[in-house]
Amino acid sequence: MYKFEPVCDDLEEFDRFVINSPYGNFRQTSCWGQIKSLSGWIPKYYILKKDGIIKGTALIQIRKIPYTPFSLMYCCRGPILDWTDTESCHALLS
Repeated sequence: MYKFEPVCDDLEEFDRFVINSPYGNFRQTSCWGQIKSLSGWIPKYYILKKDGIIKGTALIQIRKIPYTPFSLMYCCRGPILDWTDTESCHALLS
């Protein structure tokens, strides 16, 4: 069973998956989220697990659009997952 949940405390596991994935990109690491937060973006980290094993991650950055009630959500170079694993893709994107 798949479980998609936010990561709040332990970003080490999140970063390890991104770094070791052949699909990984430094713009999906927690360090990039910290850098972007300096310019007003709010980083949110998510992880997809199946039976306790990480199948995918996503760093989603959020920024309020000035003078509107709207925000932008941005997932640069992500999410990170094996795009040939259709079951995991469906679970993460649904």
